[in-house]
Amino acid sequence: MKKIYIFMVRLPTFVNKCSFFFTRFKYSHISICLDSEFKKFYAFQIKNIKTPLVGGFMEENESYFFQAKNITSLNEIVFELPVTDEEYTKISNYITTVKEDKEYIFNYVSALFMFLIGGIRVYKSFHCCEFACEVLNNIDSIKLPKKTYKMHPKDLYKLLIKFEHYEKTINIKDFEFDNDNIFFKKIKLKSVIKKSYYTVTENVIRSILKRPIKNIFKRIVFSKSFLNHPMRSLFNLGVNFFYRYHIKHNIAPIII
Repeated sequence: MKKIYIFMVRLPTFVNKCSFFFTRFKYSHISICLDSEFKKFYAFQIKNIKTPLVGGFMEENESYFFQAKNITSLNEIVFELPVTDEEYTKISNYITTVKEDKEYIFNYVSALFMFLIGGIRVYKSFHCCEFACEVLNNIDSIKLPKKTYKMHPKDLYKLLIKFEHYEKTINIKDFEFDNDNIFFKKIKLKSVIKKSYYTVTENVIRSILKRPIKNIFKRIVFSKSFLNHPMRSLFNLGVNFFYRYHIKHNIAPIII
């Protein structure tokens, strides 16, 4: 028998502020930890403190929670979940699979519109709660009340409260910050704008077409079906030009 840990904290990011505005729930960010030393967490969140619209899979630690200069302390709650050896292996393998797949991005569409339309499934895209719930799907004793992309922190809190390990306040003075770490490192404004624009358009395209932008162009624009579906072919052609423009101007890569 092994254990995994779920961390909940409230972050000062745009998405987390939106979550708090609609729910008034004190926690808004969720991370997964696979060991009791709490050295490394896994989550979907922003890639850099200066890029609020560029997010994806992240390996983080508690110092990452302090994303605003005026915040010196934060409340966090930790849940300790017992799992079998087989479940632990499945969870570890799943996290590794997501980590190594560079197509995964942050699900801004679902995170921002969850409280209006109940969440949206976006191809290879998670928000922090959605990713945590996908991990929990590997535990037989945990039964989610909703689909993973419809879950928000308040739902998960109610589900896991019986597994509470501790709740406490953490202080910024207890952590060391590495300014060379990619999460805290300063980046150019031009790069921020390019990467943010790409991430937003990628979210929209994936939510509509159920695939990433780059894969759309593997299809032949004018195929045998053109006569039967002329509007679809013309749309694909338009998206093709859209993608080529992004490549030409070096907008497409989102890795910082």
